[in-house]
Amino acid sequence: MMMTQKYPKKQSQIWRLFSQNSFKVDDLIALDDTEHHYTFNVLRLEPGALVELSSASGQLSQATLESISKKGTNCRILKVTDNPTPVAPIDLIVGMPKPGALEETLQIAAEMGARNLIFFKSDHSHFKGTEKSEKWAKIAQESLRISKATLPLKIMTAQSLDEAIALSHGTTLGSHQLAVNNLLFACDELFQTNDTPVNIGFAITKQLAKLSSESDFSKVLIQIVIGPEASFSDNERQKLNSKGAHTVSLGPLILRVPTAVSYALSVTLDCWRCVTSKDM
Repeated sequence: MMMTQKYPKKQSQIWRLFSQNSFKVDDLIALDDTEHHYTFNVLRLEPGALVELSSASGQLSQATLESISKKGTNCRILKVTDNPTPVAPIDLIVGMPKPGALEETLQIAAEMGARNLIFFKSDHSHFKGTEKSEKWAKIAQESLRISKATLPLKIMTAQSLDEAIALSHGTTLGSHQLAVNNLLFACDELFQTNDTPVNIGFAITKQLAKLSSESDFSKVLIQIVIGPEASFSDNERQKLNSKGAHTVSLGPLILRVPTAVSYALSVTLDCWRCVTSKDM
């Protein structure tokens, strides 16, 4: 009797999984209990299914499920990208909001592909809780499953605005190089000026266009600073001004922190895509 080989069902979606391990091609990676539960009990994947595996160090790989049972799930690594390029080189620097808004901000930043999210203790911050780095990382990780941003969101905290900007400057881009062109934008709905407020999209497009002649956007870092619910203090506005920040508007309304983050990221991503695609 002729035996027929059983092939995995055609997949409509390649799911994103996570591992704390670093890996290389042909490695066999055992998923932890959380990821095993997700593949076995939630997704109900079968051996041979293709998946994406993201490591804590920022690696992104294509893999196949070599075995999956009640005892555990093992993935065979097929291809590895060690330093995947971010969707756009955007760092969010956000005044520490209240716990509910903080978690919503984490989800949005992760889903929309921000590179780093740095919360700083603003002069006007009302956050009274304790830092929960493990919980925050878990929220960000779960948000990546659907969006499939190329890099896991890195979450940091700073004691001040100065420290937050310094942390952003000190981190590397996807190729492990430091940014050369730092574009700093402060979203400030209460900034008093005699001029008409500059829309964030116009300001970012204008600054990126100045760099387009270099035909190299790989060393650009866009830093977006958003204050807490009570906005920036006068002292923080002075610091931003001294650092050459471009003060921009998110429109005529005062937005909650998560809404401001969503709006700013959406516009910035669109501007980045438009300018860089013209240059390519």
